[in-house]
Amino acid sequence: MKSIFHNNPVKKIKIKYQHQSDTQKFINSYFEKRRIKADCVDSEFNRGKNQRVYSKTFMVKVPQSMSCAQIIEEISLYRNIIEIRRIKK
Repeated sequence: MKSIFHNNPVKKIKIKYQHQSDTQKFINSYFEKRRIKADCVDSEFNRGKNQRVYSKTFMVKVPQSMSCAQIIEEISLYRNIIEIRRIKK
């Protein structure tokens, strides 16, 4: 069945976070350790009253051994992540 139906392993994930330097290092390290190819396709910055919020959208190639939900769950555990979600095409 896999040869007939190809599961598109490329997904789009948007991550909102605080503390740019520390969090960006975590995100890059996470992708590298799990051998996930991730390309940033969009960046945003918003300044609130008491906080700065950064947002990056990545195109990620999800390995067969992982699901997109697993990636989202693991990244969401990091203390500076405000929001993470998959963007449907």
